[in-house]
Amino acid sequence: MRLNRLKGILCSAGVLAITTMTAAVLRGTASRIFIGRFAVNWTAEIVLSIFVATTWMALYWLVSSIHLIVGRLPFRAQTSEASRVVAFALRLGKAFGLAFAFAITVFLALTISDEVFFSRLLPWDLPLIHIQYAGYLASSRFFPCRLESSSLGCEPYKTLPVFLLANLFVYLPFLAAVVFLSESSHRASEIARAGFRIYCRIAAVVGFPCLMATVVLWQLGWADGTVPHSHIHRQIFEIIDYSGGTTVVSASFLVVFLLLRLAQRGGDEMLPEMTWLGCSLMGALQLGNRFLV
Repeated sequence: MRLNRLKGILCSAGVLAITTMTAAVLRGTASRIFIGRFAVNWTAEIVLSIFVATTWMALYWLVSSIHLIVGRLPFRAQTSEASRVVAFALRLGKAFGLAFAFAITVFLALTISDEVFFSRLLPWDLPLIHIQYAGYLASSRFFPCRLESSSLGCEPYKTLPVFLLANLFVYLPFLAAVVFLSESSHRASEIARAGFRIYCRIAAVVGFPCLMATVVLWQLGWADGTVPHSHIHRQIFEIIDYSGGTTVVSASFLVVFLLLRLAQRGGDEMLPEMTWLGCSLMGALQLGNRFLV
């Protein structure tokens, strides 16, 4: 059993490494076509692929170990009315935990993107901003900045807790509905799992071409109005760009959800879905920054 599990994890890591290199080849081909040279450091790409595969295996084993440790903890079975109260509290706590994890994930995704790419023109930036609109609105109203181009009055230690809490309470009703419905109805749980598996594949199959298309269309001038009928071209570019960015954001969400589920229940039945989502994120890492071409 352990050998089969190890083979599955190794295959998943290998698929991620191949996806990373494939995306690098596509980006290099685009740079060769549009700027006349391969703007890709192949040594760095090989190192990145190995790092991605190694990190993926280590992360999977680490989260699986959390499940094994938690499974050994003693607990007392609850009955009758007390069991229903405990079950309700656990489901509500799970919904709060998921909402908090998602709020943190979205915030860190945009922050890391800014620090790494130094741009707000990437495909996932606009979806990340839209999904955190409640946080921006609440923090700016509670702590408005007193001076332009200054953080006086709106320091991060004031605004960040309000920002995260506002987003948490926006996400909470949706996640609570998913948790309560999936755990109270076996039929709903099966439908949700089937839809989840399908969407993981759609996110990879749709997101990858969208990201590649944005790289090509950017180089063709569809985004800056330098071609005839530029308003139509720009609208098409924005639709494709936003679609690719949305799939990246949803993939980030679902990876966090799968890791939390893996830590809770263990097992390898989620490994194919995690592999699909990982491929989506690796494609975004390679193709998301169109300025590198």
